[in-house]
Amino acid sequence: MDEVLARAAIFQGVDPDAVAALCSQLQEVSFRRGHKVFNEGELGDRLYI
Repeated sequence: MDEVLARAAIFQGVDPDAVAALCSQLQEVSFRRGHKVFNEGELGDRLYI
C-alpha cells in the first residue's frame, strides 16, 4: 500500500513517515470491474485511490 500512495499525486511531497502512519490505518478493498462503489450525492466517508 505504501507504494500505491507514494505514486498518487495527492501524496507527492508528503513526509514518508506521515504516509507510513496513514498506511497503518488503511484497509485495502477490491471491487469487480464495473461495480458501483458509491452513488452521486452520498456523503463521503472514504477515500478511494
